[in-house]
Amino acid sequence: MTADGINGDTQAPALKIFIGGDRSQVGKSTVCLGILGSLLELGYSPSDLAYIKPVTQCEQPQLISKWCAAKGVACRGIGPVVFYAGFTRAFLKGEAGTSEQLLADAKAAVDEISKGKKFVVVDGVGYPAVGSICGISNAHTAAALHTPVLLVGRSGVGDAVDSFNLNATFFKSHGVEVLGGVFNRLASGGFYSLANCQEAVTNYFARVGRQMPYGFVPDAQPMLKGKLEVAAAHTDEALSAAVAVRGGGLVLVVFAQPECPVPEACKVRAGAVCLWLCLCTYIHTG
Repeated sequence: MTADGINGDTQAPALKIFIGGDRSQVGKSTVCLGILGSLLELGYSPSDLAYIKPVTQCEQPQLISKWCAAKGVACRGIGPVVFYAGFTRAFLKGEAGTSEQLLADAKAAVDEISKGKKFVVVDGVGYPAVGSICGISNAHTAAALHTPVLLVGRSGVGDAVDSFNLNATFFKSHGVEVLGGVFNRLASGGFYSLANCQEAVTNYFARVGRQMPYGFVPDAQPMLKGKLEVAAAHTDEALSAAVAVRGGGLVLVVFAQPECPVPEACKVRAGAVCLWLCLCTYIHTG
């Protein structure tokens, strides 16, 4: 699919996807960045795309905001709803607005940044129920936006699938479609290696037939050692990407060329981190 494959008419409503996760720091924003980077590689103009985190606990700019600024992608990385220290108690005292007002603010921000865009990535906050005490959980927000969800989950097999089902159930209880999952930080070797987990988890989803596993991402930390380093040199021609649309949301289907030398591992190269979502995609960091 090319850049003309989604909303060739720029006046058509933007296609949106909500990225949820089973806990904080599971890799939601990294997956958001990977999707946006893939769309740029497909030929989308930066002006076609947008990123927003309408509800957040963090008041400091994140890497993805810096990336969007560098690439010219519209971005709102903080708010309008910010769970600052003491927010919950203020809300319960009636000092921080109502649930309806908070949801309206979040939706208005997404609607505003979506104007004239073809694709908008909406980043969730923490785990699915974060904010439920204020009536603005991830599920409340996704429902208000009428946006399907891609869940980012943990490594493993039983724990990964059980956590996925628990979190997917919360979204579905609010009438939100869950497309499937991306499973992050899998080990390169051992009993719970990426290859072993991918085989088992893929078999599970094939058996139940409700959602799909859209990615298995290796743990890059042993390679990164706290910063990006050049661990391998690969040309841009070694990678190609494609996306498909399903059920109103994005299905990330990213293909690697046959000559790609490490088809199930993370490669770090100058200016890019390879994230194996399905087969391979990458994001530019500078």
